[in-house]
Amino acid sequence: MKLQVPLLLNKRLDLRKPGPQIVNYNLADGDQAVYPQLLAPQRGTRIVAPARGKGCKRGPGEQWLGLWIRRHKLKNFYDNQALRVGGHRYEPDLAYIDVERGIFIDIENDEPYTLGRRVPTHIAGRDDRRNRHFTEAGWIVLRFSERQCITSPASVVRTVIDVVRSIAPDVEMPRALRGAGPTSPEPRWDYPTACRHASSRYRDTYMDRHLPLYRIYRRIFAR
Repeated sequence: MKLQVPLLLNKRLDLRKPGPQIVNYNLADGDQAVYPQLLAPQRGTRIVAPARGKGCKRGPGEQWLGLWIRRHKLKNFYDNQALRVGGHRYEPDLAYIDVERGIFIDIENDEPYTLGRRVPTHIAGRDDRRNRHFTEAGWIVLRFSERQCITSPASVVRTVIDVVRSIAPDVEMPRALRGAGPTSPEPRWDYPTACRHASSRYRDTYMDRHLPLYRIYRRIFAR
């Protein structure tokens, strides 16, 4: 369950700029057993442009990451986009979009279980269809764990920019990220692990320490 909150990165995407209509780069998939998880489209795939989103529902992880990006005034990040593909409508948690270079990245913040009823979620394999729809639409998918987004937002954003720069080396590394290291790998969870996380209230261990606003969530959601 997520809260309806105002846009954090309220920018209108200008799709009138000229840019590639197909994927014009080669990028290999990453290790699927760990976060961050990287999935890439094939070269020559037609790029499906997004539409304006309307959900505006975010959990603590994407809010925290969006606030960090907004604070440092980083370009090309959006949180109000939607994509229709494969008969489905999706809204990325966040997106990095450079229309002129033809780089579209779906940035996802994965939680091991829901806050309210503590139902296991984002089990390894369950997001495969969604991921495939994005890559078939010419988008890169980058999935991070919620723990990574909350405890090390600079490293998460640095990973996004590193992927961008592997495609377009002329993109400058933002000053705010020059001292950030890479995102430390974290194993993806299966169903039994997610159940153990829910039982032990694993999300509390990092949100209590790094996210003061989490106390508000704990009052809102049933525990």
